[in-house]
Amino acid sequence: KHIDSLKEIIEFHIEKMHDLVESHVANTLYQLITWLGYTLIILFLTIITAYTLDKSISFQIEHLLKRMKSLSEGEREILYNYKDGSDIISKIYSAYEIIRRALLKGDLLSELYFEQERINLDQQKKMNTKLLQEVIHDGLTGLFNRRYYDQMIQKELLRAQREHHYFTFVMLDVDHFKLYNDTYGHSEGDKTLKAIANVLQQKLVRAGDFVFRLGGEEFGFFFTGDTPKEAMQHTEMICKSIEALHIK
Repeated sequence: KHIDSLKEIIEFHIEKMHDLVESHVANTLYQLITWLGYTLIILFLTIITAYTLDKSISFQIEHLLKRMKSLSEGEREILYNYKDGSDIISKIYSAYEIIRRALLKGDLLSELYFEQERINLDQQKKMNTKLLQEVIHDGLTGLFNRRYYDQMIQKELLRAQREHHYFTFVMLDVDHFKLYNDTYGHSEGDKTLKAIANVLQQKLVRAGDFVFRLGGEEFGFFFTGDTPKEAMQHTEMICKSIEALHIK
């Protein structure tokens, strides 16, 4: 009897221990599976976050590279999604903005420089034109001077010969001009020379007409194309126009 009772007690405790072990193993296994599940979820979220962040950074870097290329090609676009910060992307954005502003300043300075150069060139052209006019024109009458006469007479004569045209050259000399100056003064003498020059300029306006003040009271003009008779008539008409001034 005692042996049977002891056997039953031992079997009962073995069964309890077996149940306890099974319960503990099941609980441990559940905790292990739960931990593994959480670990997998965290790992999955980490991978997704890293992938998304990598894509975001890659996109921003690619966008910046395109904008940098545009800067080199002359565009000065503002990056509206620029945000100040301490991370590397913000620093790159900040560098882009610094470069963009520097290039804008350089563009403005270049425009100002080239505009100033254009103004200087225009002023130089005007100055050169003025100097050229002063070199070939008489200061008192505005007619071509003796220097220009020496340059043009041979050219026009050769051109007339080449084209088989008549060439007419006329010299005018104001009679008793020294006496006139002594009597009425140099101021009146200058007015007389200007008046004669105005008549010559008004009457000799064709493309091939050239009028000169050769020196002092001497004037000269030449033209091509007219026959001798036409040239004589034209010259007489000019002389009558001068006489009509009624110089005292």
